[in-house]
Amino acid sequence: MPIHVSHSVVINRPIEEVFAYCDDTANTPQWQEGVDESYQDGPSQVGAIMTEVRHVMGQRMESQLQVTEYDPPYRVAFQVIKGPVPFAGVQTFEEVPGGTRVSFDMEGEPGGFFKIAAGMLEKSVQKDVERDFGNLKRILES
Repeated sequence: MPIHVSHSVVINRPIEEVFAYCDDTANTPQWQEGVDESYQDGPSQVGAIMTEVRHVMGQRMESQLQVTEYDPPYRVAFQVIKGPVPFAGVQTFEEVPGGTRVSFDMEGEPGGFFKIAAGMLEKSVQKDVERDFGNLKRILES
């Protein structure tokens, strides 16, 4: 059963600042609570490989993601090329009155343990994304 998660938030900061913060993988553990490690193999561009180690539903999950679209400061898309939950995601940045709307949309096809718990996984990831985007807003607006 495929899962789908989406969320958006308006951050009272210029689009270039919001994009730059999100684009730096060293910042990811600061605003995404489930991420223990996050790093990238080189500059942000199509083809770049990111590695993330996170905990989802109590399970350690290491994934490698490849950037499939890169259009700063408006859009970054990626897909998992190695990991327990194959998914593709896109993060978009849009100038709006009062700041920047950041939107996230992902679809995935869980396997193994996560396939059995797909419905719970989708709810858990949705909740995590909403919390994490709240963290992002709080950090960037402080």
